[in-house]
Amino acid sequence: MSHHQVNQLIHVMWSTLDQKYLIPKSINDELHAYVSTVIKSKNGRVLLTGGSNDHIHLLIVLSPEISLSELLSHVKACSSKWIKSRESIDPEFSWQKGYLGISTQESRMDSVCSYIREDEKRHQFKKQSYTEELRSILEHQNIKYDENYFLQNSFTNILVHAVWSTHNRTPSLNESVRNNLYSQINNAVSGFRGIVHEIGGVEDHVHLLMEIPKDQTLSDAMRTIKTVSTHWLKLYDDSKYRNFEWQTGFGGFTVSLSHLETVKNYIQKQEEHHRR
Repeated sequence: MSHHQVNQLIHVMWSTLDQKYLIPKSINDELHAYVSTVIKSKNGRVLLTGGSNDHIHLLIVLSPEISLSELLSHVKACSSKWIKSRESIDPEFSWQKGYLGISTQESRMDSVCSYIREDEKRHQFKKQSYTEELRSILEHQNIKYDENYFLQNSFTNILVHAVWSTHNRTPSLNESVRNNLYSQINNAVSGFRGIVHEIGGVEDHVHLLMEIPKDQTLSDAMRTIKTVSTHWLKLYDDSKYRNFEWQTGFGGFTVSLSHLETVKNYIQKQEEHHRR
């Protein structure tokens, strides 16, 4: 794997300042098209847009070279300026400071898309407010929040299943080395405030299920993990690992919370899987 194979699918949502009804339906199509263009300029893609007159939903593909916080800061700044340029919009228009970003996966895309498409109906006919919607999602994602400040804060749950191999798939990682290596990888992830949910592999590759913070790019995360683990291997046994290298690329695929245990189980059974 000499290049990256990455698919970071993120469902994002944010509101107008104080959830004011400032987005007329007449500009929705143009607004969503503009936001899509801004995200494309950062090497991302918008798969679906939605929302109502006080908030916006997006299903995006996030580039591994940019963090979610950097991307959304740019999108909100550009789109706020664009909205205020419209004659019918309050010149004091502003987005709420915070946002929500939740990872999903290919097998869950239909469900997420259905949720986004039904958003206007949900708020119009069920009378659900943005605040109620955000609170419901946070509770479903098991994300803790302070009731007094949660509208001002950003909340993310970005779960990534990463996999990478030794150079040329050389089977150089025996069981005793792997156990210590995984501890070093765990430390590396903790160093950028990530969380390891599961780690495993065999002699020539590693699987890692981790949660990455909103201000961390996937590429930087993997670069840190590979650098730290390579350095440790050379200290562990210089004669054996003096010329050790990881393959240049990696695979990185987002995971929905509902599939967390399934992916953990898959990683735990790597040795059994490769013995078959």
